Amino acid sequence: VGTDAGGGYDSYGRALGAHIGRHIPGNPNVVVQNMPGASGLKATNYIYNSAPKDGSVLGAVNSQMTLQPLFTSQGVQFDPFKLNWLGTMGKQLNLCLTWHTSPVKTIQDAQQREATVAATSASGAYALVPNILNAVIHTKFKVISGYDTAGSNLAVERGEVDGLCGISYSTLMTSNPNWVTDKKINLLTELGMGRDPRFPNMPMAIDMVTDPADKKMLEVILVVQEVGRPIVAPGWMSIPV
Repeated sequence: VGTDAGGGYDSYGRALGAHIGRHIPGNPNVVVQNMPGASGLKATNYIYNSAPKDGSVLGAVNSQMTLQPLFTSQGVQFDPFKLNWLGTMGKQLNLCLTWHTSPVKTIQDAQQREATVAATSASGAYALVPNILNAVIHTKFKVISGYDTAGSNLAVERGEVDGLCGISYSTLMTSNPNWVTDKKINLLTELGMGRDPRFPNMPMAIDMVTDPADKKMLEVILVVQEVGRPIVAPGWMSIPV
């Protein structure tokens, strides 16, 4: 699992690990190992370069890794076209949110005043999404990097930052469902290619983009949500018969 314990990718990875062994010949035991670092980059590099190529190692990595070489070459030591993308555990719906005490309560507020958001690294969705929104819909998000997954959530609750931008709704409902049920957060905008029926009245970021070129750029960022929770294996595997 390319993240630390407690987040959405970890929860999905452990759910897969609890069941997938029954569907593999020989019914092997499955051990879940966390390898956090750079929002999944460390784990993806390991799978590409170092993991045994015998089917014994699968990776639950950030969906951003499917397009990571498009955005930066820094730290990237893999070719996504040469990995085995086995499937996904589900699509994602990403949101931007702020804590209920934040003065930034709507996406329009975020266009008028600075809103700090926590991020695990400069290359992950929590940093990439707000920076893109700053460029295409002129929000004023300020990314504070260096948190782990659990630390990002605590930073919101403690008021160290205003909120999070790029968090998956499934992650939110897995790790902090009380934020929604107890109305602890303001949901600013939906980051999807099409409207989710669960949020019929929430502003969609893509609808706020007026420049066609900017809209295309945002679509490239948002399309990884269709990839969702990918499971990947090394690019060449020798399976013993």
